[in-house]
Amino acid sequence: MSNRIIRISLIVLGLVLYSGISYARGHVFEVALEQVQMEIKHDDGTRFRAIPDALLGKYAYRFNQYVAVEGVFGLGLSTDDYVLKPTVKESLNVDSVFSAGAVAYYPISKTVSIFANLGYSNLKVTITRAGDFNRSDKLSGSGPSYGAGFLFDFTPTESIIIKYGYLPDVDLKDGGTIQSNTVDIGYQKRF
Repeated sequence: MSNRIIRISLIVLGLVLYSGISYARGHVFEVALEQVQMEIKHDDGTRFRAIPDALLGKYAYRFNQYVAVEGVFGLGLSTDDYVLKPTVKESLNVDSVFSAGAVAYYPISKTVSIFANLGYSNLKVTITRAGDFNRSDKLSGSGPSYGAGFLFDFTPTESIIIKYGYLPDVDLKDGGTIQSNTVDIGYQKRF
């Protein structure tokens, strides 16, 4: 990439960050219910699905109506079970989710905006096996996370959000991975 493109990109980013749209600047607090759709893929080709839930809390700072930075912390609310084989059942639980990143917003009407986020996340899960032998594995995965969604304003400072996202993969101890998609619905308050 040439230096000219980099300079132009930085100038455009600076103009967006420091634009005169003051009503959207400030602190944002959000609480959301997240359904984590997990696909457990073992190296032997077997696949299972688990869909535990998590409760998320988010703090963000909006520089203007287009750009924000955010930090997210979530805790698991429920466990989902799946049958590994006729005599073995596994339960999967989200222990915690932590994310930090940037959010870009684009208003499509006075009360509706679309947004996309890109960040870095850490996902911690517990898999508990019951059956032929019992064991519990605590696993984690870190890496890029991203998503997109809609923001529906119902007052000038309050919104409902709907978001679809992706979390980093988690490696299984016996080989394979857990791939996670998320669906969030939440309430957002801006100050």
